[in-house]
Amino acid sequence: PALLLLLLVGMSAHTFGSLLSGLGFPAITTFLFFGVVAGPCGCDVLSSDESRRLLWLNDVALGFIGLSAGGKLHLNEVRENLSAALSVLGGLVTVTYFGSITTTLLFGHIFLPFLVDVTLNDKMSAALLIA
Repeated sequence: PALLLLLLVGMSAHTFGSLLSGLGFPAITTFLFFGVVAGPCGCDVLSSDESRRLLWLNDVALGFIGLSAGGKLHLNEVRENLSAALSVLGGLVTVTYFGSITTTLLFGHIFLPFLVDVTLNDKMSAALLIA
């Protein structure tokens, strides 16, 4: 019954999406909106128990969405902006990593009581694990 309900909701979402595409809404937005409305948080067409039985389908769909989104990357455009993207990525990782380590070393004993009576090496080990 869960798969049959899913097919019914999917066909309804497709029809609903076709109607709203004239207003400029992207299809994926209308599909997601209809899924929320039909799900356990909305009209409860699919109950939470039926939703749990269909979790495998969610994983497959996310993989497909990621694959199709990744297929739209144009290699030439990526190469043009690669150095800027790597600079931003490197900066974010560096600031986050060292900021997390520094914060844990300086203020970790306030939030993690076991860091009060340990050596600096143990504090550094904990900071590296947290980072």
